[in-house]
Amino acid sequence: MEPWLGKFTVAGQHLTILNLSVDSWARSFGSELYATASQATQAEGLEKKYQEHNVHVEMFDPEEVIEIMKSRLEAFLGRRRQLAEVSCQFFTLRVNTPRILKESLENSYNVFHEVDRSVINDLTSKDFYRFVNAKSCLNRHHIDPLLVNSSLDIQYTPNPNFLNLPVNIEKSAVHVPTPVYSREPELLSEIIWTESLDEIFKARRAREFFAASWQYFCSQRGFMRFYPASPWFYDDAQTCLDMYDCRNSEWYIDAATHAKNIVILLDVSGSMLGQRYEIAKQTIEMIMETLTENDFFNILAFSDEPRFVLPCFRGRLVQATIRNKKLLRAKLDNITSEGIANYPAALKMAFEVVIEARETQKSAGCHSAIMLITDGATDTYEDIFNHYNKDKSIRFFSYLIGDDVTEFREVRWMACYNRGYFAHISNLADVQEKVQSYITIMSRPVAERNHTQPVWTGAYFDQLGHILVATVAFPVIANESFRGVVGASALITELQQMAPSYMLGANAYSFIVDNNGYVVHHPQLRSLHMGKPKPHYNSMDIMELEVLADNALDNGTVETPVDYDNQLRRYLADGISSKGLQAKMSQNVLMAMDGADSLRRVYTQKNVYFHRGIKNTLMTLALAVPEEAVYRIETPNGDASPYQRINCAQFEYLIHRLLLDMEVTSDMEFLWAQKGQIDQSKGIHMVFLATHSGLTRFLTTDLDDILYQPEMDEEANNTDSAEIIMSNKYLYVPFATRYPRALDEVFYKRALQFVNGEFVFDVKTDQYLYIRNGSQRYPMAKDRKTLIVSAARAVFARDGRGHTAPASVVGIEMLYTSFEEMMYNASQRLCRPRSSVRCYLLDEHGYVVYASIPAGSDESFRYLGEFFGGLKVEAPVNGAIERFLMRQMVDKFVYRELLYVDFQELCLNLNLYSSAERLLTVDKLFSAIDFTAAQLFQPFLLVARLLVWIARSFVHFVIELKPWIALFAMFRSVSPYTPTFRDTQEGLPCDKASSFYLLNNDFRGPVMLAQGKQMCSSSIVGDSFAQVVYCNLHAYVTRIQRTNMVLLVYSSDGNQCDDELCKQYFSAHSVPWGFHLVYNASDKVIHPSKCMLTSRYRRSPSVCYTVEDDVYNEGSIGSLFSLLRMCKHPLIGNLFYVRLLCF
Repeated sequence: MEPWLGKFTVAGQHLTILNLSVDSWARSFGSELYATASQATQAEGLEKKYQEHNVHVEMFDPEEVIEIMKSRLEAFLGRRRQLAEVSCQFFTLRVNTPRILKESLENSYNVFHEVDRSVINDLTSKDFYRFVNAKSCLNRHHIDPLLVNSSLDIQYTPNPNFLNLPVNIEKSAVHVPTPVYSREPELLSEIIWTESLDEIFKARRAREFFAASWQYFCSQRGFMRFYPASPWFYDDAQTCLDMYDCRNSEWYIDAATHAKNIVILLDVSGSMLGQRYEIAKQTIEMIMETLTENDFFNILAFSDEPRFVLPCFRGRLVQATIRNKKLLRAKLDNITSEGIANYPAALKMAFEVVIEARETQKSAGCHSAIMLITDGATDTYEDIFNHYNKDKSIRFFSYLIGDDVTEFREVRWMACYNRGYFAHISNLADVQEKVQSYITIMSRPVAERNHTQPVWTGAYFDQLGHILVATVAFPVIANESFRGVVGASALITELQQMAPSYMLGANAYSFIVDNNGYVVHHPQLRSLHMGKPKPHYNSMDIMELEVLADNALDNGTVETPVDYDNQLRRYLADGISSKGLQAKMSQNVLMAMDGADSLRRVYTQKNVYFHRGIKNTLMTLALAVPEEAVYRIETPNGDASPYQRINCAQFEYLIHRLLLDMEVTSDMEFLWAQKGQIDQSKGIHMVFLATHSGLTRFLTTDLDDILYQPEMDEEANNTDSAEIIMSNKYLYVPFATRYPRALDEVFYKRALQFVNGEFVFDVKTDQYLYIRNGSQRYPMAKDRKTLIVSAARAVFARDGRGHTAPASVVGIEMLYTSFEEMMYNASQRLCRPRSSVRCYLLDEHGYVVYASIPAGSDESFRYLGEFFGGLKVEAPVNGAIERFLMRQMVDKFVYRELLYVDFQELCLNLNLYSSAERLLTVDKLFSAIDFTAAQLFQPFLLVARLLVWIARSFVHFVIELKPWIALFAMFRSVSPYTPTFRDTQEGLPCDKASSFYLLNNDFRGPVMLAQGKQMCSSSIVGDSFAQVVYCNLHAYVTRIQRTNMVLLVYSSDGNQCDDELCKQYFSAHSVPWGFHLVYNASDKVIHPSKCMLTSRYRRSPSVCYTVEDDVYNEGSIGSLFSLLRMCKHPLIGNLFYVRLLCF
């Protein structure tokens, strides 16, 4: 036994000596580590430089700062608004329209009227029309000669103002949805008419706006003209799949219509079985695709009795978020068509829900409608409509499903009598265009009142750049009719730049919220999952991102669920200024860091909130400022650009601060290279600094025998090395590439959490540096490779009163093998692999920075960066001792436990949603056939319908000569085809919680965690233990001074510690770790037994008009003449194919 370990077996006084020995190791290691890092970074010298340059610390007023940010944001958004407004004037020709716009408009009108529709598709004519078609893919199975020759070829050039995407700033491009024929003469005529928009797009951008901003015009016919021209992003590049239709975009819907209340009535009686139900599902998908977060809706299925598709949503309308739409769509796959349609009960329930929502849900939409999806009705139920909808304030839309239906009079009457319209959807190809027609009806109030006020959307992923944007849109009203929508986008990152964190103190940040309380921008927002937008990326509530710190779990449930009626949330949704409030809102929150798809670190801070509404928008800007973070560096006055005639007033503070940082740090590279004398013996290969203004400086040095990629040895097996080089896995990534954003990087934010000059250490487990073959310089390196350890320290400017402001962060990167050797020497060579002493260095969250684990290179590296309380090392007892010691550190207040609830999670398999997909099985096939046979006993009408269906199916069978395919096609489920519902495997939103552990920064140590014999006991039987084993365990923990680390040393003596009973005992006394599902944290759970759906306060997005204001409500609605005149018979040509308007 080693002499040092002998002290474990001696009584009291020797334990004290051991305690002091561990503390001595920590002091020795910490002193050497701090001296090495300080000398290399010249941190103290940099602080003196800020003093030498007379840098002053000022206390800023957040109310004044947010006022400046608000003005900038309003000016920025105002310019985007002007981009769209000028395009809108192109169509309306207002009195104050600029001359160039009038001339363009007059020319375009002349061209529009002079277009010869008969020759624009004649390939032999000189008037054959070509336009810049954004879609380059053609149908590979059927090549239309017109489509092959229809597009103009232009050159695209990567443009840094447009995310470096290939664009052409001289032209706009046209996108036509897949179901719309791009060579239809009337469509081409309108495309020709809007060609003059190019001059407007270019002129406005050239004069005033060079930054990234796509400009759009979306016609009610479906095509979209956008500038600048760029190739189209397909939903699936391999198959050229394109499901985009600009008429379904949020900016189009919000500008074209007011907020809506929609009840979808779905007929699920027996006659809807099979293909009809599949068409009905696609119709509902298309309807939901046209709803935005400003709309409210629900789905009511009916046969014998009406029932809400999702029990948790019963009796109310829910907001049309992506999440809610996906939930309801998933439930449609579980519904079986059976029974007889009970129209009276269904109509009554639908009207009652709409009326109640209008009266009690004050935050619901303006205009109400019921949409019936059915294959026919036997009555008009006029008495029900007269009772519930006498004033015709609720529009009624009818969709008749199936190409063999013969009864349309009743459902057509329902629509026409209630100011709606009627459409016959024969097959899946009809769905998109037939559903789109209802937008024309709902846009009538906008057109009649010439309501051309701008509408700002929330954040969404744009199809052109695949990046988060917000869009301002205007409805286009020409000749008192709605023609489409124009819009201009603004990148969310640009909005963020209008309210930058460099104007604030340490750990303060800005965010933007819309009228729904949803986040437009927030530093905690994680919009993507595995590279794809999450289903709820644009409907994350602000109270779900400002995660409360004072929370706990009680029997698996959260003690403090989200309060959606919080006063702060109301202020933010309403855009109320905090300036006039006597007391500012504040709360303790948890800030999460590290990783877009994983959460590793949380810190606590008490935020005070300041907020302002943004003029002419529905957005609110807010600042979250920790109580102590109201100090910043004062910048000198002067011209920010004395040598250039550029208006830099908007970024004046940033430029002054950047110039100051450049001056103060100008000779840091010299100091690093000369005075710092980077010590190669300590393995330091790089020194860096990052300032609060965004400046980054770094100096690298080539270490002897260190390579950035594995060396190829001709005499050795180089398979592993070749794989690493080819895959780039574990290869070193240059510092500037890894950390391009300075103060937004995790290392910067972590350093600011330690204000007393501590170095924050971290180990990079995803990158190796490689040691030259035959080198003897790094004896502790394994397999000729080493990881990288980084250390960063915050540098603060100080005034004479003790106030500090963040100035910069300095740091080093060093070899892990050198770091390991320093620990080995400091511990008197006892912290080493294959020693009975186990040593760990843990960071402020309990993650392993160093471990003396007896294992090979890859295995020992595998434990680095892992949570100490969740380790599963092979010996002893599979890491159970480590987990037990973590519990001891929490109990002895070395670490404190924090509960973080992640409201942005996705769950793939949730029983709480009750949404299993409907599978096609033989049993289901035969049950469907039996059910159909049973229906033969129903009235004659149903028998006739069945015979028609059988005959039609038999005809298809004969034509296709594929009987098995035809049979199964009658019952198969059609996959979702709209963009929102296409990916069914991405999961649904849910809430998960995990405990995190944060180092008590006042902890110094040493502290004894285990002393001598540790009793491992099984469950208690009566008054005695069933079984007892003693494990001789000694453990101590102490702080590595002036760092973020603690040193934990333990030794277990004897085979008893490896006993299965001890393993169970230690595991039972461990800390909770890892995310798991929680059911009551928010209102996401919709399982009937756990439903917590709440009404969230919101600001109404638009002005609502009463039904009395609608001119279409005047006249003799019920007259037979009106019905015959306005509701054409379906056999009267193409009028029915496009749309049937009723009042």
